[in-house]
Amino acid sequence: MLQESSSYLALARKYRPSNFEDVVGQEHVIAALQHSIDNNRIHHAYLLTGTRGIGKTTIALALMNEFAMRYRMLNATVNSKKDFEV
Repeated sequence: MLQESSSYLALARKYRPSNFEDVVGQEHVIAALQHSIDNNRIHHAYLLTGTRGIGKTTIALALMNEFAMRYRMLNATVNSKKDFEV
């Protein structure tokens, strides 16, 4: 059996894009997701299907990062409004 060293990281994970702007080759998917997020039409589930290597995991992680960023911005806005309430 091959032993994996703790410093080894697959190239696909090392260079995986972390936001929508860096994803290449799935412009139609990114455009649809970005449009739904911009219009606050976020669904309760997203089903990403297809053959190996087309970017399902990459798009899912970029989508998760986008949701996390929006959530942090929303919390910062809510918390700043609470600071000014009397």
